Amino acid sequence: RKQHLEDRSQYGNWSSVRNCTHQNVSMTSLADWILPLFETLELDFVTWRRPATDALPFPDRRWDEMMVKLSQAPLAPRAKVHVLRGVCDRLFLTSMQCRQLVGV
Repeated sequence: RKQHLEDRSQYGNWSSVRNCTHQNVSMTSLADWILPLFETLELDFVTWRRPATDALPFPDRRWDEMMVKLSQAPLAPRAKVHVLRGVCDRLFLTSMQCRQLVGV
């Protein structure tokens, strides 16, 4: 707000959260919610942070290698997503790599 940026949260509450669900029920505010000891909270976090100006996109050759290894890994699809989420903040993908990732 101080930098006069647009609110990217789904409900305009500056939470940086979109598509938030708990037990397949849509959540409009995390502030009014008590964290349970079990079950899964799913959400997309959005940020204004950008890569450094000298950041390079992930090399295509390495991307292809990673996708082959990931597809051959003996893991459930949810586990593969978990792996990607664990490294996504360190990978700067090209738009084509993003399209490949979501199957477009």
